[in-house]
Amino acid sequence: MSSATDPPGPDESKAGIVVGVVTALHLISWTLCATRIWTRVKPTFRLSLDDYFIVLAVVRQQNRPVLFTCI
Repeated sequence: MSSATDPPGPDESKAGIVVGVVTALHLISWTLCATRIWTRVKPTFRLSLDDYFIVLAVVRQQNRPVLFTCI
């Protein structure tokens, strides 16, 4: 008897779902980072050290392979 809570078989992959979720989160992080930088640059330039660290973190996070992001 099979129930709805049985784990998926070995031939079923969730890779597409994982890649989709990771891609969506990358897009959200880039959008929020770009919005923050835009609001700090316009109407007057007032970037501080934390803004540079945020940009560095987003760029470094984007350069990681999807495999290491999911682990």
